Amino acid sequence: MKLLLTYLIFIYSSTLLHSQRCGEKLILDGSEPYVSSGFDTTNNWYAITSPYTNKLRVNINNEYFSEILDDLDSPRFSPDGKKWAFEGTINGFTKLYTNDTIIEIGNYRISSVYFSYSSNEIVYTYTNEVDNVIVYRNKKIVLHNRRSNIYLSSDGNKIAFVLKMGANEVLFVNGKEIVNDKNIIPIGFWETGEFVYVQYDGIQYALFIGERRLESNKREIPIVKINPDCNFMAFSYITLSGQSFVASYTDKYYEPSVGRAYDFVSNLVVHPFEEMFAYCAGEQNKMNVVFNNTAYPAGNSITYPQFTNDGKELFFIGCENNNCFININGMQSKLKGSFKSDDNFYMKSASKTFAYLSSTNLVLMNITEKMMHAGKMMDRFQDIRYNPRNGSYEALGLINNSLWLLYCQ
Repeated sequence: MKLLLTYLIFIYSSTLLHSQRCGEKLILDGSEPYVSSGFDTTNNWYAITSPYTNKLRVNINNEYFSEILDDLDSPRFSPDGKKWAFEGTINGFTKLYTNDTIIEIGNYRISSVYFSYSSNEIVYTYTNEVDNVIVYRNKKIVLHNRRSNIYLSSDGNKIAFVLKMGANEVLFVNGKEIVNDKNIIPIGFWETGEFVYVQYDGIQYALFIGERRLESNKREIPIVKINPDCNFMAFSYITLSGQSFVASYTDKYYEPSVGRAYDFVSNLVVHPFEEMFAYCAGEQNKMNVVFNNTAYPAGNSITYPQFTNDGKELFFIGCENNNCFININGMQSKLKGSFKSDDNFYMKSASKTFAYLSSTNLVLMNITEKMMHAGKMMDRFQDIRYNPRNGSYEALGLINNSLWLLYCQ
């Protein structure tokens, strides 16, 4: 009997320890009908409810509650999570609500809101009967036939966009015409303040930093990625003969460094801090993940490669005939269960764990122990993230009309 009691205590303690890896917090009790929710990559979350028929209200972090509105758009957060903004309307009158002010717009609808990366400069656009209006540093820029998003330099001192003018498209930076051609694909600002873009003359594609031509005479340049410091880029291109390449560039070098040829490439990502990159590549019906031009077999079903938040690890999940594995910095470990390539996976650096959403749970998998942990079952989920500020995997889940923040560590 004593032995049985000891065994039961051991089982209970093990189960309690197991459950303590994951938990949940009720953030909306369902007293108001739920409409939608979401969060950014920091500590912020929001939920939109309907306190009355055809009326809406937004709750941000249980710290800000908007007035009751006829309509509103989901909040947009600055990259560091310190600022937010959203559009709200009452009786056809629009306002831009931010964390520290309310801006009256009038009888127009806001098209979009942007924040610069490091300075939190805010830019928003709205459209009247004829023109598209950009409000940048309290000044209005009236445009016709804007064909692109708005691009801000990291410090917020420069603004860029593309306009349709006649048969061509024109790139403007701080009001100055930079290039005019059949098609302009804007990318973003370089650390020098020059703008990165792809130019198409009706026959071939070329890649530029300002007036500097990096690549030309290409059938297509489908992917260009710039790192947060705006001093390193990686890009893919397809030659006129149909081969696919990935190249990288910094101002340290005279010209881009080019990898080997593949049948196709996709899912290009760049390192958050270092001059590194990774991508998926196909060759003769085989899939690989290429990390700085070193190829790793990836099976026949693959998630896109990702760097961890601190950039110390690159990981991806591959499957071959339902036998799945995770590859971390080139080291492969078998996994229990099957996974879908369209699942969202997040990995905490140096933890030997990763998290994803099943149909009912936020799931934490310990790679070394081959153990899975899960919290409270939900009816459905809205989103998942890794929160570096508290070291937790987090998700928003719903049970009936109540909203929960789930976490696993």
